[in-house]
Amino acid sequence: MKNITLIILILFLPLLSFPSWSEIVGQKEYVENEWLIDDHNKKEIRISVNGLITNGDKLIIRLVKDNCENGNLLTYVYTTNDHPDILNLRDTLVDSLFMGDAIIAKILFTSPFLLGHMAVVDLNWIPIEVLKKVLMRENSISMKYIDTDDMKISDYFDITYNSWSNNNLVTALDNAFEICKKL
Repeated sequence: MKNITLIILILFLPLLSFPSWSEIVGQKEYVENEWLIDDHNKKEIRISVNGLITNGDKLIIRLVKDNCENGNLLTYVYTTNDHPDILNLRDTLVDSLFMGDAIIAKILFTSPFLLGHMAVVDLNWIPIEVLKKVLMRENSISMKYIDTDDMKISDYFDITYNSWSNNNLVTALDNAFEICKKL
């Protein structure tokens, strides 16, 4: 019995001393309204921040191996509007205002989520140095979806705007860039 206990200790004791994910990527644990590295694998690294209007609607910057100089800006939109075509929004283009600038956002897909639906929205690939300048331009990052004659997005999204903090954005993006180069 003593041998089995000793073997178990030898095998499993080192597991207790492994660093946490936060220690591996050199960041602190999750902090509300602060940009942090939130996902990482062999192909990509993502940083994100929670939404100030709808908390779960993160704003995400994704850096991909061999293209670390450009960030894919994405966001989630949770909605409880029960439009019959909500699941058919794949690849739909939506007029929007991002940081006061007119842009065209692309809904990548929607899926059922909790008591409503979640849309994943692509805001395009942008050089990270440009991202830093644009996202740090104002005290909070803002986005509003605009109804047009072609697409009345307010029929689908019950909340058509969100904002996000830019706290720790530059540091998190610089750290993600360094990790991305090593992927």
